[in-house]
Amino acid sequence: MLCAGACVTSAALAQSATGSLELAARISPTAARPEPVRQFTFYVLTKSYAEIVKEVEGDNAALSREKFIDGLKLSPELKEWLKAHDVFDLTMPGVDRLVTPDDILRVPEFLSAYQRSQ
Repeated sequence: MLCAGACVTSAALAQSATGSLELAARISPTAARPEPVRQFTFYVLTKSYAEIVKEVEGDNAALSREKFIDGLKLSPELKEWLKAHDVFDLTMPGVDRLVTPDDILRVPEFLSAYQRSQ
């Protein structure tokens, strides 16, 4: 009985002791000696990467292109133009070739940009 009590006590002490986890990272340039990595943050994940991705995608569902454009503070004409063309960034190279003279006269943002440039 005394022996069984000693075994249970030692097992309980072993379970209540704090543990530690030591990570060591080394990097070695091509044909060189490995050196320890310093000032590098390690993250210990409590879930699998796939579970984390599912959770983030569920919380932050991506908007459709149309809903995103509808949420912008633009004139209805420019929203319509953006939906008709595959453009999100009006500063991209080549957008000037997509804009026609009719678009400049019809879309207020294009017209004011044209007037400011003249």
